[in-house]
Amino acid sequence: MAILYDASTVGLFVLSLIVGVIGGTYGIGGGAIIAPFLVAMFHLPVHSVAGAALLGTFITSVAGVAIYTLISPFYSESHLAINA
Repeated sequence: MAILYDASTVGLFVLSLIVGVIGGTYGIGGGAIIAPFLVAMFHLPVHSVAGAALLGTFITSVAGVAIYTLISPFYSESHLAINA
């Protein structure tokens, strides 16, 4: 029997927006910021939050590597170039 957990959609949207702005500004992963808030404020269990935070971190990491790989040939003379 599966146990379902409920959280406010608007609350999650606002929290995600704030974490996205902070994470984007400082260049840090949002999973490390959002996971404690989901446990403390939304009373979600750690075992459900941990998987979601890891998956989100993995997806954004893959996207970052893909974008960096796509744009790096255009910046071969700058500090963005890969040191190979």
